Amino acid sequence: MLIFIDTNILYNDFYMKNVQFELIRKVGTIVLGEIIIDEACKKYRERLIESYNALKNDERSINGLIHNPLNISSIDIESEIQEYRNFLEMYAFDRGMGETIEYPTVSHKDVVARAIIGKKPFKSDGKDGYRDYMVWLSCLKLAKRYTSEEIHFITQNIADFSADNKENKKRLHQDLLEDLEKNGIENSCFHYWTNLKEFIEQSIKPQIVVLENEESIKRMIESLITDTDILQDYINNNIIGLDLTPYDLLLPCVGSILKSIESSDIEIDEITAIDEKHYLIELTVNGICNIEGKMLLSEYYKLVKEYKQNEWVIDFDVVEKNEDAVTVQAMMQLYIHVNGKYSTSDKTISSLQLDYIEDSYCDFCSY
Repeated sequence: MLIFIDTNILYNDFYMKNVQFELIRKVGTIVLGEIIIDEACKKYRERLIESYNALKNDERSINGLIHNPLNISSIDIESEIQEYRNFLEMYAFDRGMGETIEYPTVSHKDVVARAIIGKKPFKSDGKDGYRDYMVWLSCLKLAKRYTSEEIHFITQNIADFSADNKENKKRLHQDLLEDLEKNGIENSCFHYWTNLKEFIEQSIKPQIVVLENEESIKRMIESLITDTDILQDYINNNIIGLDLTPYDLLLPCVGSILKSIESSDIEIDEITAIDEKHYLIELTVNGICNIEGKMLLSEYYKLVKEYKQNEWVIDFDVVEKNEDAVTVQAMMQLYIHVNGKYSTSDKTISSLQLDYIEDSYCDFCSY
């Protein structure tokens, strides 16, 4: 979930410190455009100067009433503004986004053409709306760049972004809906909000409940795996002794068998609700595995030659050798992906099955 906020959303909390922004960050990523950063810094300057002047006036009033005058230290306005700009510019990187949305590249001719006909977010007379149009184009750029993400656009500027009908002020204006269609942006993936509170109540809080429920279930599954032999029994009965030939692995020889797993870590990759009481769980067993296989003697000598030339990355040992063939063993790191069904009613894991197996070697590297 990517949340593109208009500048007016920052006016009451420039540093995004309050609990509303904390809730948003639990399930989504706030995205800023360069136009938003510039507008926010301008408004921050105005508010800071206004508040500082009011403070100095209060200082003079108080000093006229008390015996020992107060001395409020001066504030370096320019330094504070630069610090705020640095905060906004680094915000995306600090939250893992890695970028802000740069200014739109649109021709003056296209801007003027839109303004002349009074198409939103321009006013009907075309005189006002340039910066709002830059905000809108920045949001469209985000939606076009991240097509697989849910995009949420939040602004309090309903006069320029909302539908004309007073009863539909929570709906995006038809001109802007046409922009979505023109740019190939699915309406179902683009959400419009006119205030932060409704966005949090209707979108963020329900997702937090789901997320917290999933975390609770994940802890129960982790405890179940740790305290019982359910997964280990499945591995012993279905994975140990498995012929690895059908899998896309870098193996010492054809017909390699997984003999044992010497050590392993288990990770829960994903949990998906099937119904109210059942969840699909996807697990990865990250194991150091003992692989054994047989090969013809001629193949073995070829393997030894490749190994000596540093063309082979698997260290192997010969455990049996005769005139025609050898049996070799190798220790390999394998990622064994398993899925199953977890029941919240009886707290059990069932229907475990092997999904696929992969190794740690790079397909694009030359060994």
